[in-house]
Amino acid sequence: MIFKTLTVSFACLTISVGSPIAAPNSEIYIVSRTPHHDFLGSHQIFKRPGEGLHPVHYCGHKYWLRPYTVVWTQREAENGSSVRVERHQGRGFRPICDNPAGQVSLSDLDIEKNSKEVTQEADQQFRMENRFGAIKESFQH
Repeated sequence: MIFKTLTVSFACLTISVGSPIAAPNSEIYIVSRTPHHDFLGSHQIFKRPGEGLHPVHYCGHKYWLRPYTVVWTQREAENGSSVRVERHQGRGFRPICDNPAGQVSLSDLDIEKNSKEVTQEADQQFRMENRFGAIKESFQH
């Protein structure tokens, strides 16, 4: 009886570890690397919806991301970087999907703005978040 329980538990563990999306504590990123695989940058994408996030599909899996991430991904690919969707679980990055730049565009998100407009909006949002963060921090000291 104990042997069967261990076998079943091990089988479930093997299945969950083998699936790139099944790991509950993993974080998913779009990662840009040099041709020699050196890290250049990343944008986190999410497994659940959230404010300001849009649904997309990469390699048949659904994620949510900010529009600027699409612009950044395309720009990195145009600049010759290797861009992939990768999973991070604290032991480094593991690739799970190649060529995200070729799979999603701003029009897929029903966004009619061009990449420059999306970038400007993202910059404004970032400055606003930093301003509110600084104000909040000043009241905590």
